[in-house]
Amino acid sequence: MKMLKIICLLIFLSALSVSAQTVVTGKVVDDHGEPLPSVIIKRYTQGHKLGGYASSGSDGSFSIKAEAGDSLIFSMLGFKNQHIAVSSNMKPLTIRMSDGAIELREVKVKSDKVHEHGDTISYIVGAYANGNDRSIGDVIAKMPGFDVDKSTGKISYEGKPISKFYIEGLDMLGGKYGTATNTLPQGEVGSVQVLRNHQPIRVLEDFTFTDDAAVNIKMKSSAKTHWVTSWKAGGGYGSAHDGYDKGRWLFEGFGLRLKSDLQTMLTYKTNNTGTDVSRESTNLFSLDELMGEQPKSFIRLSVPTASGLSRERSLLNRSHAFTANVMKRISEDSQINFQLVYNNERDKAWGSQRTEYVLTDGNRIINNDLSWRSNSNNLYALLKYEHNSSKSYLRNSLSSDMTWLSQHLSETGTHSHAQHSLLPVFDFRDNLYVIRRYGNTLVSFYSNNSVQQRPQHLYVDSTKQQNLLQRFYSTDTYASGGWKLGLLSLSMKFGVKGLLRYLTANAYGLPDSIGTTTGKSHFGYAKLYASPQLEYNANDFKLSLSAPVESSHYKYSEDTGRNRLDISPSLHIRWDATSRITMNVHGSYSVEPLDFNRFYGSLIMQDYLYLNQGYAGYDVAKSKTVSYSLFYRNSLKGTHFMGRVSRSFDTTPYTLSREFSGEYIIIGTIPVKTNSNSWNSTLMYQQGLPFLNGKFTLRGLYSHTDSKMYQDGSVSPAKYNALSTKASLYLSPYTDMSIDYSVQYAYDDMLPENGNRSSFNNWQHTAKIIIPAGKLRFTLKGEYDHNQLMPSKYKDIFFADAIIGLTSRHIDYELGLSNLLNEKSYVRSTVANLTKMRSETILRGRELLLTLVYKP
Repeated sequence: MKMLKIICLLIFLSALSVSAQTVVTGKVVDDHGEPLPSVIIKRYTQGHKLGGYASSGSDGSFSIKAEAGDSLIFSMLGFKNQHIAVSSNMKPLTIRMSDGAIELREVKVKSDKVHEHGDTISYIVGAYANGNDRSIGDVIAKMPGFDVDKSTGKISYEGKPISKFYIEGLDMLGGKYGTATNTLPQGEVGSVQVLRNHQPIRVLEDFTFTDDAAVNIKMKSSAKTHWVTSWKAGGGYGSAHDGYDKGRWLFEGFGLRLKSDLQTMLTYKTNNTGTDVSRESTNLFSLDELMGEQPKSFIRLSVPTASGLSRERSLLNRSHAFTANVMKRISEDSQINFQLVYNNERDKAWGSQRTEYVLTDGNRIINNDLSWRSNSNNLYALLKYEHNSSKSYLRNSLSSDMTWLSQHLSETGTHSHAQHSLLPVFDFRDNLYVIRRYGNTLVSFYSNNSVQQRPQHLYVDSTKQQNLLQRFYSTDTYASGGWKLGLLSLSMKFGVKGLLRYLTANAYGLPDSIGTTTGKSHFGYAKLYASPQLEYNANDFKLSLSAPVESSHYKYSEDTGRNRLDISPSLHIRWDATSRITMNVHGSYSVEPLDFNRFYGSLIMQDYLYLNQGYAGYDVAKSKTVSYSLFYRNSLKGTHFMGRVSRSFDTTPYTLSREFSGEYIIIGTIPVKTNSNSWNSTLMYQQGLPFLNGKFTLRGLYSHTDSKMYQDGSVSPAKYNALSTKASLYLSPYTDMSIDYSVQYAYDDMLPENGNRSSFNNWQHTAKIIIPAGKLRFTLKGEYDHNQLMPSKYKDIFFADAIIGLTSRHIDYELGLSNLLNEKSYVRSTVANLTKMRSETILRGRELLLTLVYKP
């Protein structure tokens, strides 16, 4: 009790100590009224001691805490310093800085690779780039702390996906920034900024803390005076498979125009070389207007693929992708965005699967060869208005996302079937978010509404058919208020959620004995919720306590419904022990949302083999989780470390069930409580190697899970372990030469109740070396995989690729030969849900491709 009193007293005294502080805000401009970014603002106390510092943003805006009587000094190379005296209740300032040229003797200046200013870390692109790098993503991948998924363009910093991607401080692309990562010419970029603890909504900056990181691309001054473009084209020849054409082609066009009040980016990409360019235009981070509960895709056909294999090695494709992004700046704080994305993807793949179901009375094995093809068209459009100032925030976005997907799958072997699915999805959304600040009080309103329709069909052997029609409506609307009292922030949110799903399902050609195959139902709910949250935010210590409460009424058309009252408290503590070390502790008791997708009465075909069975149960899963994470970063030395361990205890009122009925497998749930627990740990370490212009990366992931499943009415518990580790090394011993090497080890096992453990080890080595020779450049790539297929059987495979490049003033030429050894297939085994699966994928054969890259 004494300790509690002491803590309360400390919090009270901290709140009093801050009451004398004021937040000085404003904008820094030059003599012409143009905003000045990266101006250093230093705060000096009345005792002439440095009390803190900040820097102006890309739009010249700044914010710094100070006390009456302090002085602020604004400084920037090439400008005269400005001195400001701090008084209480200061209004937003406009600081005008005059030119102050300094005469310097002739010296050689070598810029550092990395600069730190508070929570902003700037990486100089020219210090990391060389002649082999095309896009900004190529360079970011070499910067310590970063990871880049080149297949999608997704960027992660210190093991966590970034939350925002800006170009010159403006959010033109939203979550669909992958095309810019993979195509924006790195030679036009001056620096890449990491904005740590980034709060994108300015009015929330003093009310809530975040540990998200954002990336801001700073272009060179010359890039703002013309269209930034890149062009790439190629043609070649490759071996054919099952009638697929032998010709190979690709084309990429990119254009970016940056003005003070207008940004435009246009791209078009097409190829049949195995690259799925549509993945670059997917949403790469979770935006609230794009996420939420979604109807289930019941119909799913197996795609011939093997885990651990790059999709480009096996996919025979014809891809087209067009994107148009326009951002118009209406005022200093307001902008309007328009996005249009169209993708057409026609793919083919071949392979085989051996699936072994672990049963108590003898395992069941299915061996099938697969031939798959698909045709997908996707059209996405977004119109968004956003006003983001220190006093208010307004965002309204309208979006439509429409997909037309057709798939064909032929299987021969244990079961021979021809399947065809039509899977269109039509999704329309409106998202409104309003926040207003009144002194130390926040008031906000939020409304997210969506309408979705899925008329989908499955045809099997012209004798069986599954027709589905889902209509889905959802809304989430709330109002909230926030109050700031010194170091304490209190917020309260009140809202309502609603959902309504209509489902019509009719299956034809199934035996009557298997169960009901036609049905029509609807399910809905209405939720009233309140979410109180308390935050304590000191300079190096932050605490957040929340306790969302929901009162819900659920109603399924086949019963009388159910009322529920749930609470999900959580506690998050963050301590910045030093400027380099951060520790986080998180604990939560969460009540999972009720899965409305399981409420239906008829069997629904997933494919020729699997049938989905619904269950009308209103109980929900509950989880208790505690986690600890440690971060160490020294950006100037290129050192980044992240370690996290978590422990979860889960209680599920329904247990996954699998029933074998003749030639079918029925997947569903039964009302039996399951208690499970799991361990998860993650490790990431990156170290820059400046003496060799390189980077070393080590990462690991381990998980342990206890779970159980019911099969044919009998319980089948099992334990699962999974371990994945990867070490990689990048070196550039001299100009334009580079060496990449990585080794990855993966282990997973399954231990059923009978004690017959199934485990698989997999090793993967990859290497790439680029050797310059004048205007020529030689690139060699190799990959060696050692995959365990059975207890005493392994599969070894070696890939080799070679590229010869020639550089000229405006055009780079590349002649590449892939899969030199003409490997035919790739095999790997995995375990999951009391199932052992061995997948084999037919590979693209040897291919020759001549590529031209035009440099304006």
